[in-house]
Amino acid sequence: MNDVSKVQLDLLALALSCDLTRSASVMYSDAKNHTTLPFLNVYQDVHNVSHMGDDDPAREALYTRDAWQVDQLVTLMQKLAASPEGDGTVLDHTTIFWGSDVSRGNTHAHDDMPFLVAGGGTGWKGGRYLRFNGRPHNDLLLSMFTALGGSATSFGDAEFCTGPLSGL
Repeated sequence: MNDVSKVQLDLLALALSCDLTRSASVMYSDAKNHTTLPFLNVYQDVHNVSHMGDDDPAREALYTRDAWQVDQLVTLMQKLAASPEGDGTVLDHTTIFWGSDVSRGNTHAHDDMPFLVAGGGTGWKGGRYLRFNGRPHNDLLLSMFTALGGSATSFGDAEFCTGPLSGL
């Protein structure tokens, strides 16, 4: 998987740099995966490990997987930052959204969901940690959609979208 990820990220960076695409998704597995990661010395089923208690030493496998995924994200961002485009770089004109479908796998919680938004494509000021207590994450998705030129007043299930976020 490590070699495949490297090649896929190289292809993605090239496709964005050559303007062959302006949209892409990178997903290493779905939420119900039952994979192991032997190239990281993770031989446990990572999905099942995510359901273990916070103090369970087996959760170290989850942290190892997460660290590897962050490394992949950083690698992609470095490739985009090294590619000139117009008055900046490809990263300057790209928005990267990184997140998960739950904030805590062992409780399936959706509160305190951490997300990362990187790149300059939305025009938002970067380098900040923002907290939007109690706001559904669809509000962030709606904010991204409108920042990228979309026109909508809701995103996803209207019950879970209260409007765009301010201060981005």
